[in-house]
Amino acid sequence: MADDARAARERQFWDRYSKAALKQGIKPDFARWHVLRAKSLIKAFPGRRLADLGADDIAAYLLKAGREGSMKPWQFRQIVDAIRILYSIV
Repeated sequence: MADDARAARERQFWDRYSKAALKQGIKPDFARWHVLRAKSLIKAFPGRRLADLGADDIAAYLLKAGREGSMKPWQFRQIVDAIRILYSIV
């Protein structure tokens, strides 16, 4: 039962995230990708709360993401936007 409640809270959070993305000008077709980018940040810091991540943590994450050889500039900007949106709602 607790897992169901947690899953429901997570769905509500990501629904709220998607709505925030749309309000901030992200096109509906791309909102899903922003969710995936934001989830990647969270997965990169298992067991840590977003509120506990500092500027150095985010900078290190962005540095690592930017070093991916196949990443295009627009994809990197998408990551930055996804993180900005994430922190706007937490």
